[in-house]
Amino acid sequence: MKLIGIDLGGTKIRGVLINSNGNVIKEKEIFVENNFKKDLEKLVSIIKEFDYKDIDGIGVGVPGLLDNKREKVVNFPNLSGWENFNLKKYLEKEFKKKVRLENDANCVALAEKKFGNGKNYSNFIVLTLGTGVGGGIIINDKLYIGKGNAGEIGYIKVGGMEKCFYNQIGCFESLANGSAIIRMTKESKINVRDPIELAKLAKQGNNKAINVFNKFGENLGKGIVNLIFTLDPEIILIGGGISKNGKLILSPAREYIEKNINYKVNLKIVKFVKYGGAIGAACLFLN
Repeated sequence: MKLIGIDLGGTKIRGVLINSNGNVIKEKEIFVENNFKKDLEKLVSIIKEFDYKDIDGIGVGVPGLLDNKREKVVNFPNLSGWENFNLKKYLEKEFKKKVRLENDANCVALAEKKFGNGKNYSNFIVLTLGTGVGGGIIINDKLYIGKGNAGEIGYIKVGGMEKCFYNQIGCFESLANGSAIIRMTKESKINVRDPIELAKLAKQGNNKAINVFNKFGENLGKGIVNLIFTLDPEIILIGGGISKNGKLILSPAREYIEKNINYKVNLKIVKFVKYGGAIGAACLFLN
């Protein structure tokens, strides 16, 4: 059995070809242009690179809210033109293969449950920290979606005055996404090109850089406290591009949580940092 998984993100489109054991046979990523027509063409081109004629299905992870039929994106943060476009039917017509859609963070949760750091747990939460903040919830070994769109963790209220994608003030996403790190870096007057350079400075002992990650980790901890009180998961897995910073964000997050609610939190980075969303999208055919 061979499957294609696509992670359609706000910055990149990532794709994988995997077998039923979760082994990645081929992978590909490409930057988006925030032009609906061009980005749709890029998505199609990635699928064509995977010898799609011999595959058993195409799974696609998308950010934002989906309709109940799992065919259309209702709200697509950070990219325009995708709203209410029936991506499922379009791809099925284009490739003559079965297509399944799911929220991207939910896909990461599926990948971690099936093949990653969540496989030994029945109840856990995945947080994806990147352009936005997403969430995937596993309860009793199954993906929990409520009426269809549970897990939009980025929009829980944790305080602050920044606005999120939905123009709401005080959302978790506005304090724990990539833009938050960039904003805090500028406020600290640190002269770096990107968060990667900031992390290098922090690892070299630069106090200003360390303080940025400490504040970010504290913000992360604030959101996680809400999740602990609500669902009390066995483990919380952190994914997305920001998770590459590892202990720089996990240590202050854990410190905040344990100090404020006296709770020994099981906090860990996901196994699949880069291609988890794509692998999980393919896993839509394995559950």
